[in-house]
Amino acid sequence: MAIHQERLGFFNVRLEQRMTQAGLSPRRLAACVGGTYEHIRKMIRGDCLPSDALLDRICAALGADKKEMAQRIAKDRMIFKYGDAAWEYLGINPRLGPICVLLSSMQRPQKDNLIRMWKAMVAANRAKAKKTRETKKLTTA
Repeated sequence: MAIHQERLGFFNVRLEQRMTQAGLSPRRLAACVGGTYEHIRKMIRGDCLPSDALLDRICAALGADKKEMAQRIAKDRMIFKYGDAAWEYLGINPRLGPICVLLSSMQRPQKDNLIRMWKAMVAANRAKAKKTRETKKLTTA
């Protein structure tokens, strides 16, 4: 049974990524950490965040860095509580929030490839806009 994320957060994206890397299903992780499947499912969906004690057990089971996961939880708590104002406080346009969450879970080669694609798209759009402007100048002259 696949669990779909309802809310894109720094913690739940990394949790799901680490579970996939470790080959653990939500039921298996629940058994490993002494939690319930329902609670793990809610964390994956972004409906709740773990307590410190549960975070310790999750990090041990997944081989994850507790400090990094705790930082993700802190960001999520702020964003879940304050919404767009939290993104603005972090200096990020709220509309770009989901992109920031996804970028935070990518490895360097993936990020570099994505940035190359964005730059190519921007260059193509600029060239298209320039060509359109030149065509309009010719037709109005």
